[in-house]
Amino acid sequence: MDLLPIVTVPHPALRRAFMSFLMCMLLLGAPNALAQEAHTVFVPVIYPVDFEQTAVRTSACLEVQERLYAEPGWWMQPQAPGSPEESMASVLRALKDGDKAALKALSVQDPEQESERNAQIEAFIEQWKILSGMKFMARYDMDDLSVFVGELERGDAKMYFDNFRFRRTKNGRFVWAPPPLTQGARPSIDAILRPWIRSEWGFDRAEGPDYCGLEEVKDRSLVVRLSGDASWKPSRLHISGTRLGSDAAVSQEVKGLLTLFAEISRMRAEDADRLPGYMTPGGAKRMTAFLESAQTYEVERYLESVTYGQAPYYLLDASPLFVLYTKNTHGTSYLPAFFFVRTEGGQGPNFLWASAFHSTDQNGLFFRGPLTDKAQEGPAK
Repeated sequence: MDLLPIVTVPHPALRRAFMSFLMCMLLLGAPNALAQEAHTVFVPVIYPVDFEQTAVRTSACLEVQERLYAEPGWWMQPQAPGSPEESMASVLRALKDGDKAALKALSVQDPEQESERNAQIEAFIEQWKILSGMKFMARYDMDDLSVFVGELERGDAKMYFDNFRFRRTKNGRFVWAPPPLTQGARPSIDAILRPWIRSEWGFDRAEGPDYCGLEEVKDRSLVVRLSGDASWKPSRLHISGTRLGSDAAVSQEVKGLLTLFAEISRMRAEDADRLPGYMTPGGAKRMTAFLESAQTYEVERYLESVTYGQAPYYLLDASPLFVLYTKNTHGTSYLPAFFFVRTEGGQGPNFLWASAFHSTDQNGLFFRGPLTDKAQEGPAK
């Protein structure tokens, strides 16, 4: 892992000389004079619970490259040719000038997305008076994108944005690809980076952003690429996984979760009034409302389609979040995933079902792609 560069200038005369050199570099417009070198960080996956009302910091961590900026107006200085900063500065200048033609030339050239791109350009130009006050604090490189994080103060509140995304083309050029042009196509951003940035563990944290530590990461049993090997900066998710089977060795904690799931999967319509007790408060509230209004056959149909006859197949451990993959014992090829959040103390089960009525971008991260492929490898023999 690349470490942050450390500059030590202990002697006063040397310190004055160093500061004079730095000021000369700034006056001469040295590219990125106030930017740190890119370094590796591990961003924790944040999982929202109960319809975004609460969230948990999980032990799953995304490995990305980070670059921090000490000067908010860095983009007004000359930038290194061909760098993401150069493309970013060009876009900001074009927005400032209201230059639609320049913005179109600097952005994604995809006929299928042209109308959507043009609408985005119009919206950004209209909002420039607000956006011009944004401070761009950091850049994150992952997959084929560079993502700039901006901070905007509105009264006493601070808001954080990742709308300035730049896609690296095959010829190495960086083109502007704001959401929704990249929405959903990059789970590393929409399911991990964006929720972290905007969470209590992100840039609004008084002590600074919270990252996963090396000790935390090295204990993970899996390193899963979220993009193809050919990507510019392939994003890697560090997480633990366990294949399940009759002879699989699992911890007492996992045994407790499997026992809990077995109870849920055996439930029939006459038992359904106990189901809310296995859920997070928000899920329990919706399940109770459903049970009060549904006919018996509707409850039975729900249980058959969601839980009944599901056999545990693979478990991803992102404590306190656990993702349990199952296969239908009737031979269905579809591989469902059930999300459980471990609770601390209190009465009742140690795990609560968090995904009965709640779907998030994070659910999509686990429902498809490399993580589902990992689960598909099969149970332990």
